[in-house]
Amino acid sequence: MADFLSVVPEVCSTYESRQFVVDKHLTQIRNEFVSLYARETEYRQRVEELTRDRDAFKVLYNSAEKSKEEMMSRLIADKKQAEREKVELNNQIMTLRGLENRVVCLIDGDGTIFAPSLLAQGREGGRAAARQLTESIHKYLSELNQFHEAQLWVYVFFNKSGLLGTLQRVGLRDEAQSFEEFMIGFNQAGERFLMVDVGNAKEAADAKIRVYLEDNIRMPQTWKLIFGGCHDNGYVTSLASAMTAGFREKLILLPGYTEMAAGIEELRLPAIKVPDLFMTDKMRCGRSPSPPGANPARSPSPPLNNTANTPSEPPGLPSLNAAAAVFVSSLAVATSVPLPEDTDDVAGTVAEPSKEIATAEVPAIGRPPLPSYKSALQSVQTFGSRPSTPDLDPVGSSGSSDSGLSSASKANPRRSSTLSAGRRVNSNIPLSKHDPPPCTLFYLASCKYGANCIYAHDYLLEDEHYATMRQNAKKSPCPAVNRNEICTFGDDCLYGHKCPMAPRCHFLKQGNCKFTGAGMHRDV
Repeated sequence: MADFLSVVPEVCSTYESRQFVVDKHLTQIRNEFVSLYARETEYRQRVEELTRDRDAFKVLYNSAEKSKEEMMSRLIADKKQAEREKVELNNQIMTLRGLENRVVCLIDGDGTIFAPSLLAQGREGGRAAARQLTESIHKYLSELNQFHEAQLWVYVFFNKSGLLGTLQRVGLRDEAQSFEEFMIGFNQAGERFLMVDVGNAKEAADAKIRVYLEDNIRMPQTWKLIFGGCHDNGYVTSLASAMTAGFREKLILLPGYTEMAAGIEELRLPAIKVPDLFMTDKMRCGRSPSPPGANPARSPSPPLNNTANTPSEPPGLPSLNAAAAVFVSSLAVATSVPLPEDTDDVAGTVAEPSKEIATAEVPAIGRPPLPSYKSALQSVQTFGSRPSTPDLDPVGSSGSSDSGLSSASKANPRRSSTLSAGRRVNSNIPLSKHDPPPCTLFYLASCKYGANCIYAHDYLLEDEHYATMRQNAKKSPCPAVNRNEICTFGDDCLYGHKCPMAPRCHFLKQGNCKFTGAGMHRDV
């Protein structure tokens, strides 16, 4: 019993200690629960923030997935497009392989003119010309060290109306009539043979030739370029530019005339000679051109005025009074005067239709016929020393000449006001639009064509008309200054020493201005 009583306090003590521990833990749990309950709102807000962040990231993720799908779609589309372009490029490469080693032949048909014997054959002559040209080019190229088969492209640019007019003027009427058939035959000779009428615009054929020259010479597929414009030194600049650009080895000349223009000949380029294909001499008014390969001797020309049986003219003939002028004009005497052999060339230029010269027999009145006022005036004008008549366009608005001309005659312009039967000027239209227009050379200088001139010498002009003609003449460049030479006439020269549009000449920017001399575009 004593043992039991001794144990009871220990048990109680142990119980109390355990109860204390339990109470302590319960207190801690209670405190933590209270703390958690107090922070519930904070935790809820945190959960809401996390939920929003999750939703935001989910939206971004979905957007990224959508962008990825779109990019994949574009990538697939681009890949398909690239495959299609690859196929197209391969096709182009295969096509270009068939076009490589092209030989391009450019012919200025206004000066490199096919032989009359071929033109007269019409359609068959056109085929023969194409065949002869092809065989000659192939033979020449086959002798080169690096010869290989090539496609031949032939372009002929010309002014049809001007060329036909020139052929008729020199007496080749049959050739002019069959020219249309010749064109058809030449064009039908091959798919790449082309004769093109560029119209009667000034230097239209030259512009075509220059553009085709520049475009084709730079093409890697062009092996050789055969140039058929050796009659015109206006192409020197284009050829020299191509040579400077490194295409000298591609250029081959195809001369038509026996002699090439001086500037082109100085380029020292190889040339193909095709006998009997082109005219070897320039066409001249008053006679037919020589056939290819022929070199006929010139026959002396008859004099312009037959004065063997005419009495000596009185010194005062230029100042005939009105009554004498009426009497002379009433005789209606006109002589058919053939042009001398040194007449200017008409090939390579835009020629106007020739005007028929009226002829009438001199009536037999028992005495030598009196000269007309015009022929008398012209014969007196030639007594003074004057340079040869230049090739100025009679209307004075275009063209160039071979020599300068003084304007000393401006002080005493040639007038026809004493000729009562002269033409009247229509003040409602410009002088250059008259039919025919007045001859600038006749009124301001001296016209070498005389009665055979296709422009009029019998207009009754006033001072304002002479001023207009002088102004128009200044629109043509002085040949001496154009060749960078000194003009002996200086400020008295009939032609222009400066471009009238300088220094803002848009033709100069295009390389087509006819004022080509150094300093002719300076604003001095």
